[in-house]
Amino acid sequence: MKQLLLFYLIILLSYGCFGFDCPYDDYRNDRFDIFLNTRYSQAFVKYDKMYVTKGNSFVTYGTSGNSVTNQESAQLSHPILSACLDNSVFYLYSDRLKSYTVNTDGSVSNNSSFINTNNSEILKFFVKDSIFFTFQHTQYSEDKEVQILEIDQSDNLNTTATFDLLAPKDIALQNQYIFIADYTNGIYVYDVSNPYNPIKIKHILEVTSNQIELSGNHLISLGENMVTVFDISDINNIKKIEDIL
Repeated sequence: MKQLLLFYLIILLSYGCFGFDCPYDDYRNDRFDIFLNTRYSQAFVKYDKMYVTKGNSFVTYGTSGNSVTNQESAQLSHPILSACLDNSVFYLYSDRLKSYTVNTDGSVSNNSSFINTNNSEILKFFVKDSIFFTFQHTQYSEDKEVQILEIDQSDNLNTTATFDLLAPKDIALQNQYIFIADYTNGIYVYDVSNPYNPIKIKHILEVTSNQIELSGNHLISLGENMVTVFDISDINNIKKIEDIL
């Protein structure tokens, strides 16, 4: 286990923190994946192994003695654009959405069938209890939208809710809350505990945001020339902590 944790740290350092100064003693060190996630590379930990998307591949990393081992668990025909872990099921999206089961020994089983996304390109998504929260291109269009979807018995994704926003740029999910960055109108926070009836509980107007990340009790917004950090420990009283130029 110590070797695996060391491996995670090596990966983190090798990524160079994506331009951040990386002061490891504050909120920017709450979670590794805030620095590991890029459009084509995401990392997840399950059963003392790390699972990484890399180009078209989905790779499992573990340890054997003092060495790090890796094994290709999946190879898709197109680059993996986004991925998510829901309990013990991985969902990968390249040109289509596919699911894999993570077994208790750390191995990965192919669930074979593709999930129908109705020709929408999913740019980023989260899955919680088989409910999908997606940021995607709309069908046959470059317009983007945020939707909540569920899988029916025929492996189709059906929409339960759509958020009416002008220019959504990114999403993040924590517990029952979805955070949506809208480039023209700040960040919206919705309670999605009922996926058929999301309720807006907060609208943050202080930022123009292209990307958002969650790190513990902190929301980090990346704009054109500014990184802004918010305290979200009280979801009904979100407070700005600092701007990082």
